[in-house]
Amino acid sequence: MFSSPAVSNGYVYVGSSAGKVYCLNEANGKKLWGFDTGHEVISSPAVSGEYVYVGSVGDSVYCLNAATGEKVWEFVTGAAVFSSPSVSGGYVYVGCDNGKVYCLRAAVGDTGSWPMFRYNPERTGAN
Repeated sequence: MFSSPAVSNGYVYVGSSAGKVYCLNEANGKKLWGFDTGHEVISSPAVSGEYVYVGSVGDSVYCLNAATGEKVWEFVTGAAVFSSPSVSGGYVYVGCDNGKVYCLRAAVGDTGSWPMFRYNPERTGAN
């Protein structure tokens, strides 16, 4: 595994070199679901609300349902996605191997608020 895990609401989300994104139970490590991207996942997942965002070496950014692993949407970038997505204000930001940074609309209903850093909204961009 190359990606760092994202932990939210008792679940651990992580990408793998086998081309999958996994959701594990934080308490016991049991696999709850796996989503197959078909390509290595070096990007670390970002969790926001009910959604998980992750990129793959196969030139795509995915929005997955955090509870089920079902694909909500996919955006083809045309270049490998090595960077980890960031989510804020209803948008997903991700850099690609082609030197571009993409700003994508998050899933419907996802406000994309970053967790508050040390309880200080001035340092997070969250309201």
